Amino acid sequence: MSNNKYILASLMLSASTAVASNMNSFVKRDSWGAAFSLGPAKQEIIQTTTTIYPGKMPSDQKAYLFAWLGISNGTGDLIQSIVGSYPAGGSECGGQEGADTTWCISSESMAADTNMSET
Repeated sequence: MSNNKYILASLMLSASTAVASNMNSFVKRDSWGAAFSLGPAKQEIIQTTTTIYPGKMPSDQKAYLFAWLGISNGTGDLIQSIVGSYPAGGSECGGQEGADTTWCISSESMAADTNMSET
């Protein structure tokens, strides 16, 4: 009887997988890619400097590409630098000369009650 439970469970899993693979409602989700974290800092954030050399922007890009570097103290304060490459017409730096062919660089400083950003 015990083997029958495993066979039944295997058949149900196979059937549900087959049905799910044929359904159009399943779409690829966003992928955040590689990430590294040391956890939140306990001290007050006074200043941060980020240096990144992203190289040449990808050509004929179909999706968004970001390098998102930040530091948080775990109480709502966040300082981050974002280097982004966007598909044509989708740049956060839209309206600026070369927005579709150059990296868009922005920085943000957020506290629990404040959000200051610059692009």
